[in-house]
Amino acid sequence: HPYLKTIMGRFCEVSDLSAAQLRLAEVPEKAELVVEDDEHIPQAYVGNIFMLPGIPEFFRQRFEKLADRFRGPELFHSSITLQGMETNLAASLNRTVRLHPDVAFGSYPSLAETDAPSSYRPVPCRIKVTFESSDQAKLAEAKEFLLKNLPDSLQLLEK
Repeated sequence: HPYLKTIMGRFCEVSDLSAAQLRLAEVPEKAELVVEDDEHIPQAYVGNIFMLPGIPEFFRQRFEKLADRFRGPELFHSSITLQGMETNLAASLNRTVRLHPDVAFGSYPSLAETDAPSSYRPVPCRIKVTFESSDQAKLAEAKEFLLKNLPDSLQLLEK
């Protein structure tokens, strides 16, 4: 990028950049630059992908300057942990998802090492169900709805 080459020349205090220095000025063709001033190397990005420096101190400085671009509504999180067959959760979870569109859900089964099956047959497992929403009341409502509608075949381990 021509502007990056100019800034790199000033930064490196040379008029002719070496091949290695020129590589530092390379960015994807569609990249855009965030230019603060003529003292700092601009930040390149394509869409929502930012190219940040690998040196932790520079990374931190860059990220702090860009942090407002990454801000969004505050998100609230919660989870429950169940024990049982994940397939027994599907109907209740699908109904909860359908009735609570402002909440994002995740279902994450896991087996403890001692629970590992010796064959490919279904076995009871721990299931972490996650809830995420920008509306804390809607999140609580969705979580309570799911808890009230869990089948008896699932055991609540952690609320």
